[in-house]
Amino acid sequence: MKKELFRSPNRKFCGVCAGAADYLNLDPTIIRIAVALIALYTAVIPALIIYFVVALIIPDAPENYNQLFVNTSIPLTKGHSKKLFGVCSGIAERFSCDVMIIRVLFVLCFFFFGTGLLAYLVCGIIMPEPIVPQNQQNPGYNPDNQPPFNN
Repeated sequence: MKKELFRSPNRKFCGVCAGAADYLNLDPTIIRIAVALIALYTAVIPALIIYFVVALIIPDAPENYNQLFVNTSIPLTKGHSKKLFGVCSGIAERFSCDVMIIRVLFVLCFFFFGTGLLAYLVCGIIMPEPIVPQNQQNPGYNPDNQPPFNN
């Protein structure tokens, strides 16, 4: 079957980034961050116009879209060991590298016209929180709000 580009039903806005991510078998967060950074570093208004034109050109997803495209990529989320927003640790966890390398790269990019700071803020806004299993969300939770029983 020929692979086609559709706007994804798993959308945040128009489904363009998620559709491109499904087509390329990437995490949609990576595409969203790239689009946001390109828009901020070039010009926001032309990038928005291009985004909406692309949204008009790319067809909406068919009913069986989730059966056609199974995105098997590892999701990019904020990390579990946060210093500020968890961006660096999330990137390091996703790409299996040392978090210090990512932090040094962001600091080096900061001295290149502040691009590291802008990229870090965009990632901090766009990257979703990590998914925590239900039984680990609040290990000290006491449903009766009673002190622990001690003998």
